[in-house]
Amino acid sequence: MRAIQLDCYACFKMFQIALIGYGYWGQKIARHLGRFTLKTICDTSLDRLQEAQRDFKDVQVTPSIATVLGDPEIQAVLIITPVNTHYALAKQALLANKHVFVEKPLGACLVQAQELYTLAKQRQKILHCDLTFIYSAPIRWIQENLGMLGDVLSITSRRLGGICREDTNILYDLGLHDLSILSFFYPNALCAVTHPTLHQTSHPSHPTPTSTYLNFYLPTPKPTPVSINLSWLSPFKVRDMLIMGTQNTLYYNDNAPNPIALYPTTLTPQQPSPHHPPLNPSSALSNCLESFYEGILNTTPCPQQERIILDALGFLEEIEGACPS
Repeated sequence: MRAIQLDCYACFKMFQIALIGYGYWGQKIARHLGRFTLKTICDTSLDRLQEAQRDFKDVQVTPSIATVLGDPEIQAVLIITPVNTHYALAKQALLANKHVFVEKPLGACLVQAQELYTLAKQRQKILHCDLTFIYSAPIRWIQENLGMLGDVLSITSRRLGGICREDTNILYDLGLHDLSILSFFYPNALCAVTHPTLHQTSHPSHPTPTSTYLNFYLPTPKPTPVSINLSWLSPFKVRDMLIMGTQNTLYYNDNAPNPIALYPTTLTPQQPSPHHPPLNPSSALSNCLESFYEGILNTTPCPQQERIILDALGFLEEIEGACPS
């Protein structure tokens, strides 16, 4: 993805935006806005508004969604709020003729996401979901170089640790990342998954499962076993993926200084030295927001975004049997 030099920002059109939600992720978003101009921060918490005013002295703050949506100078809104508010806030913003960026998941179920995409097209507005990982340099490199692995034999992914949330379940919080990555690697493959199994365990003090083991066969193009392990309870943070192929095996560790290690696949016990390909140092979050900016500038949604979101949500809904509450 093209890197944009800071001293060139003045050469481009600046869109004024509002950030709705100034919690943990909203604060990160506010510091990666690139070519956007942050005009307003909105939050229902007065403590967070005071914090926002300290962090951004020239930015307006308000507890009122109506104030944000009624401001004709605000062209886009970023919705970084509890999951159960995403659909309603995104719909209000689109009806107010704003471009919309939403923290994942886009909605509580597939029907809500489909409705929002339909409304965005009717209003000729860009609807963009915060699928940060598909904008990361390592994931982009893997997608472009999957052919180096030969036939894929298996895929194992672990996403452990992080914030234990009560506004969503672990599949929609952590699992959505892995499913969107797989959909990015193999377009439309999630729609053809066979034999999915889901095993979940719960901590007695939490209302929903805190660990999940998801297994299925993914056509890559032949049926390939996929195993995804998710947990909020791990004392350490793990974000890794092992893709074993007939020619090469790839280990991706998002926490490592060199995130990708490529090994020749061998039947001998001796471990060969890995190859670490050079990667673009750009931030995944910055790339994601830049894609949203480019979509507004060119009046064209990000390629594949809608398909990836709908495929992942449809798959989650199928294995759960219904929309999450």
